[in-house]
Amino acid sequence: MASNSEEQLLSVKELAWKLNRHPNYVYLMRKAGFVMGGNRTTLEEAREWLAENPNWRGRLTTGDSKLGKIVSSHN
Repeated sequence: MASNSEEQLLSVKELAWKLNRHPNYVYLMRKAGFVMGGNRTTLEEAREWLAENPNWRGRLTTGDSKLGKIVSSHN
C-alpha cells in the first residue's frame, strides 16, 4: 500500500523537491510525455513513469532552443 505522501497530489515544484531535482527536470519530463492532469500528480505516478521510460530524455529535441541546449548537456 502506498504511503499517504505518495498519494498526495503535487505541483511541479513539489514533485521536483520530492524527486530531489530542479523544477525544470519535471517540465522536461512533461515535454517528453509525462502527463500531469490539472498540473498535479502523485510521487508514485512520477516514479512509475520514470521506471517505464528510462531513456525519456532521448525523446526530446535538441534544437537551438534554450530547452534543447539544457537537454543536450545532460546526455
